[in-house]
Amino acid sequence: MNPNAFLLLSATGLCLLLALAVLFLRRNSIFGWCFAFGMLVFAAESVCGAMTVRAASPEALRFWQTLTLFAKSFVPGVWLAFSLTYSRGNYREFLTRARGLLVAALLLPLPALLLFQTGALQVLPTEEGANEWWVMYGGAAKVLNGVLLLFSVLIIANLEKTFRAAIGTMRWRIKFLVLGLGVIFGARIYTGSQVLLFSQQPAGLMVIEATALLVGGMLITVAYLRRGWSDVDVYPSRTVLQSSVTVIVAGAYLFVVGVLAQIVAAIGGAEYFQVQALVILLGITGLVTLLLSDRLRERLQRLISRHFKRPQHDSQKLWSHFTERLSRETDETGLAAAGAHLISETFQALSVTVWLWEEQQTRLVFAASTAQVAAGVSEPAGAPIRREVPAEDIAAKTEPFDVDKITASWADALREANPGHFETGGIRLGVPVISGTKWLGLAVLRDRVNAVPYTHEEIELLKCIGNQLAAGLLNLRLTAEIMRARELEAFQTVSAFFVHDLKNAASSLN
Repeated sequence: MNPNAFLLLSATGLCLLLALAVLFLRRNSIFGWCFAFGMLVFAAESVCGAMTVRAASPEALRFWQTLTLFAKSFVPGVWLAFSLTYSRGNYREFLTRARGLLVAALLLPLPALLLFQTGALQVLPTEEGANEWWVMYGGAAKVLNGVLLLFSVLIIANLEKTFRAAIGTMRWRIKFLVLGLGVIFGARIYTGSQVLLFSQQPAGLMVIEATALLVGGMLITVAYLRRGWSDVDVYPSRTVLQSSVTVIVAGAYLFVVGVLAQIVAAIGGAEYFQVQALVILLGITGLVTLLLSDRLRERLQRLISRHFKRPQHDSQKLWSHFTERLSRETDETGLAAAGAHLISETFQALSVTVWLWEEQQTRLVFAASTAQVAAGVSEPAGAPIRREVPAEDIAAKTEPFDVDKITASWADALREANPGHFETGGIRLGVPVISGTKWLGLAVLRDRVNAVPYTHEEIELLKCIGNQLAAGLLNLRLTAEIMRARELEAFQTVSAFFVHDLKNAASSLN
């Protein structure tokens, strides 16, 4: 069998397996159906590509290449829908805002039917007498290829937006699926740029796309083996992608490739151009993959701190960011969520859960977590730990402490409600949320990257963050009390006027 055809058929098999797996596991979710249909489109495209490389005549080559392009026209619609819904708790808002673009992408196969007209694709021999051909693109095929290129950038940009909105354990869960799709569509940006520059489709470009499908499919499989694609809901900003790294990287790549093409056209060496452009794309992909590694960022931060004698954390920048984040929140749950996210970002603790203290019932209740929900808690917010916590035990915890070393019975329930997701995640550190002598809650940190132990500097910084979080909670509660007092005062004023009017009405009747 032709090696290129075997590679394409292998990609087909992997896509079919992933589609069936998702249909079996996520059949009740919109993004599950979108993913499954998208993988089926990739499989159909790869089958047509395998038939293309095995074609024995120019007519057969033109026919199968046309079918391949027609199959590609289904990619933007289904994968754009997936990128707008995957792991987004507010996906309906994004679907509503992007409905025009989504409808245009879903209707793209209709104008793609023009590819079947004569002249859309031309097959020319590579050299006289050789049994190899070039597929030259006509006007309709060039326009379709340009549209596919733009949608590939948009799809990766949407996935990047979801990834950047996730944090801690949620980011860990979706990282490899986003990377896998990034490899697949990154390769399509490369092949699309080649076709735009040279108006032709050599068989090598289809092999590159098939290789990307295999690599991306393996990364997606790793994502499934990690957590089985469990539910993760993040809430990305609805603002335009003004600071998207994807748009910047894609624009820089297309600019570099365009300049390289002009140099090749001027001085020669066209036979090496595809290799050079592919090396640039692989370098960008590898750099992005490394930058997304939590372990690499932690080791780089430790290296800088150790060899350049810098503090581990920029306290001034951190405090400004923390104050600005907390000032946006108007309720205790939002304040707890903002504190948990900041702690997770700063200390590379993938799972941070904030519990609030209910003094009347002497218990801790769940407020927020970067792991989405706390294990053993039936509700996402307001659920208590199953055992009462003695007030004297709570009052004694004024410094950060190792949760695993507490022997009290309530600590067992706390450990059950805060399980580690990794066997090598390090200690579970409890940080009291305390203001003066008033104990308001507890933040539990676990699953730290590389299980790095907390330094004395970090313990002190966490203590300050706990105090600042407690101050924010007290301010919110004081504001709520003032609002209730004003409401009561307004009610008393309205009642006085109402009673006065009743007296006047009674007097007039008399």
